[in-house]
Amino acid sequence: MNQHHKPRAAAKTWLKAHPTMLEAWLAGVGSRDGQDGLTVASDTLAAQKQLTNPS
Repeated sequence: MNQHHKPRAAAKTWLKAHPTMLEAWLAGVGSRDGQDGLTVASDTLAAQKQLTNPS
């Protein structure tokens, strides 16, 4: 992660390479409105990917 990348970009890259870690971190976590935390995080990351890399 220490390759002179911005922290947010480095975190996204790392999480893409280690998706099971995100699953473990968010196991049992919910969003403020009661949704599954992993689903919300995964949907948010996918939406951000679409914004930065539209097909």
